[in-house]
Amino acid sequence: MKTFNFSPIALIDSGIGGLSLLKPLVKKYPNENYIYLADNLNMPYGNKSKKWLVSHVNQLVNYLYYTFNVKLVILACNTASTCLIEISKKSPVKVIGLDLNSCIVDDYKILCTRLTSKSNSNLNTYPCDRLAGFIEDNFFDKKMLNRYIKRVLNKAEISEQNIVLGCTHYELLLDEFKSLLPNKNFVLPCKAFVDNLTLDKPNIATTKGNMLMLATLSTKSYIDKLWKIFNK
Repeated sequence: MKTFNFSPIALIDSGIGGLSLLKPLVKKYPNENYIYLADNLNMPYGNKSKKWLVSHVNQLVNYLYYTFNVKLVILACNTASTCLIEISKKSPVKVIGLDLNSCIVDDYKILCTRLTSKSNSNLNTYPCDRLAGFIEDNFFDKKMLNRYIKRVLNKAEISEQNIVLGCTHYELLLDEFKSLLPNKNFVLPCKAFVDNLTLDKPNIATTKGNMLMLATLSTKSYIDKLWKIFNK
């Protein structure tokens, strides 16, 4: 088991999506230690019930805290973040997450999972069923992804000027979204989150921190996939 010389920051997502938050976070705080946990065994989160998600993510938080003594857990997933209040109540460590309300601008539409849409009924959302899972399974097949995303966007019939990518998986494919809708403005919740984040107790080390990639269905090929996307 990997050990750290100081308490790490942990990120949780259902799969590869949270890497879109991890990348700018490491750039802003390079001296921190990080653990990225992809819950690919239970991917996607968007079709789960809120009750299940709260219970399950709390188990992951407890595992990270009691195994690695993490000092902070970030829900690097918009769907999981809809349960932030409930998860925080039972957590032994501070938990923070994404907030789509902070990304709202004039004339907007949020592309997201079904549970995120249901949990944000006050916002203008469009649930992209199965898109996160398709991205997870076909990330390196750009032609197939482009065709699939194009079908989703055509069905969504987006007239709004500002599109919020309300799933961390979608943010990984910003270039693909831009190529399909070049005249739209894309809002990135992960970027906004990191830009506004101030750590309570940042690490004072002057050397680059360490990183551990974990997955609930852990295979060498999947861990290699996480590293490949992170280093992309």
